Parts: sequence; structure tokens; C-alpha cells
Amino acid sequence: MSQDDAWKNDKHKLDLQDIIMLVEICLEGNYFQWEGVYYEQLEGSAMSSPISPIFAEFFMQRLEFQIINTMTSIKFWYRYVDDVYSMVSTKDIDRILAKLNDFNQSISFTHEIMSNNSLPFLDTLVKVRDDFTFSFSIYRKPTHSDRYLHFKSNHPLCHKISVIDSLVHRALTVCDQDLIDRELQHIKKALVRNQYPTSLINSRIEVQKMRTATSQPSKDDNDCTKRIILPYTGRVTSEIANTIRRLTDFDVAFKPTNKISTMLTNRREPKSDQIGVYKLPCNNCPSMYIAETGRSLPIRMSEHMRDVRNEKETSGVYIHTKLNRSHGFNPSNATIIYKEERQQHRKFKESLLI
Repeated sequence: MSQDDAWKNDKHKLDLQDIIMLVEICLEGNYFQWEGVYYEQLEGSAMSSPISPIFAEFFMQRLEFQIINTMTSIKFWYRYVDDVYSMVSTKDIDRILAKLNDFNQSISFTHEIMSNNSLPFLDTLVKVRDDFTFSFSIYRKPTHSDRYLHFKSNHPLCHKISVIDSLVHRALTVCDQDLIDRELQHIKKALVRNQYPTSLINSRIEVQKMRTATSQPSKDDNDCTKRIILPYTGRVTSEIANTIRRLTDFDVAFKPTNKISTMLTNRREPKSDQIGVYKLPCNNCPSMYIAETGRSLPIRMSEHMRDVRNEKETSGVYIHTKLNRSHGFNPSNATIIYKEERQQHRKFKESLLI
């Protein structure tokens, strides 16, 4: 069996070269628009693209294979995505860093040296004891504010309970036994400042301790129950959820109706008020050309004028001037009839007007 045949299956029947070509399109065909100008991304992978983390991992694995595996001065190397915890001799740090940065000119590595026998790795603080063993505790950046989902916010109780559970579970599974009580006290103080009842905090701590001691999975682990998602609007939503659970075999989950993202502006280019259904009247008769555009009206008019110059047979504007030689269109007379950003709505309104 050839290498190409090995990549084929009943679902896609693609050859290896087909897959490589499609991947290249995903990586190299990235364009974006800003202020009416189109740009092409020449290097790297697009942010938020599903394929980007995969190739970031490929890059790091290649670096480890070609560089790290050949450097005996690196005594320990542990990586999570692009964060690395490593053990090297102090005199070798600059040489190792220079070699890593030479691997690809577009990638720059930085480093942080252990201070007071401690070094953070992700949200864990790793400390070397006097006997050269390691201790582990929770690490919080100096800018951490201990602000969590407020107990009086308009969210279902299960969301607030999950805040407690996640913080306590992390403490029980990360911290050394002699550091757990200190971390739990910190969690209690932080949650009380966020108006969580002390009784609820204590009860959830006991639940998590029992689950951790017995290795009992959380309720949601390996849960295949059919689920309905409801927008949470308060007590009435909880009552509806209880009724659904009682009368059906469905579980109910909630989602908030108002998010910060809906209240704050995003950084995308604002839509032009020149988008929608437009009309372009003829200069010499009552006829007018009606259509919709998802781009700004001046850009669409320049396209119409180009079609007339190029005598494009599929252009309605050109056909009118071809059939009526003395007629013409002035793009400055074009106006938006209905402002509409949604494409399907524009199409519908366009059809009605035509």
C-alpha cells in the first residue's frame, strides 16, 4: 500500500497531496481588511484559527527534537504548550537562550530565573526545599485581584458553586499537604469578599475533600445526559428547569443573557453606513438600477463604472447603456434605500424592491 493510500478513508478519500494542499491554503490564505484596505498575512498563523495551536505544537516539537535533545547541559525540560520549566546550570543560560533564539528569527524566547528558591510555572509555584525536594502551592500574579463571579450577580447558583469547587479542587490537587490549609483560608477570605456565604463555602470544601479522597469524579465527568441550555433570567428560569428535570430525562444548563462582550465595543472595523440596498437612477430616463451591497457604496459604484468601461455583458448597468446609447449613470446620484448589514435581509429587501 502506498503512502497516499494510507491517508485515504471512507469519509474523505483524499490523497496525501490533497491534504497538504488544503493545509497550505489554511496557513497561507489568510487575509483581513482594515479601513477599506485588504492585507495578506505573510508570516505565522492567524490568531483564533483552529489550525494555529496544532502547528505551534509542531514547531515546539521540532525545536525539542533538533535542539533540546542534543544539549546535555539541559538537565530537565518540561513544557506545557509554550511555557517551559527547565533545569540548567547558571553559566549555560545565555548560551542555551542564544541557541533557542537562533532556531527561528521570528521567535524570541525569554527566561525567568528562580528567586528565593521558587519559580512559578503556569498557576503553580514550585519551591526547592533545603533537602532539595520540591513543594507545590498556588501561584497568583502580583496583579491578581481575587475578584470572582459575585454571589449577588444574576447567575444561576450552580455557576457560583462551580467557582468554589474549582478553586478548592485546584488547592487540594496542587498544594502540598502542609500548604493546603493556608490556601483554603485564602480562598475563604476571597470568596467572602465576593459575598459568598461562609456556610456554602465550608460545605463545598467538605464535598471536594471527600471527592478527592475517594477519587470520585465530579458530576459532569463522563456525563452523557441529554441537556437543554436555557438563558438564565432569574428564579423563573430555575423553576422551569426543575419542571423539565422532573417531567423528562433531560438535564438543564444555563447561560447568561448579558455578557461583557455585548456591552463593550470590539476592535473590529465598524460597518459602514453605506451598506444595504441602493438605487442608481439613470440620468436620462425614469429607469433605475436597484441592488444590494455588503461593501461601501462608493466602492460598489466604482465597480459599476468599471463594468461599463469594460462592456461587461453580465452588468445590468452596462446593458442599460448598451440598449440606450444616449443614456448614462452618475455614481454620485446613488443612494442607500435601506441600511442593512445582514446579507439575507438585504437579499430579501432587494427582491421586494425589484
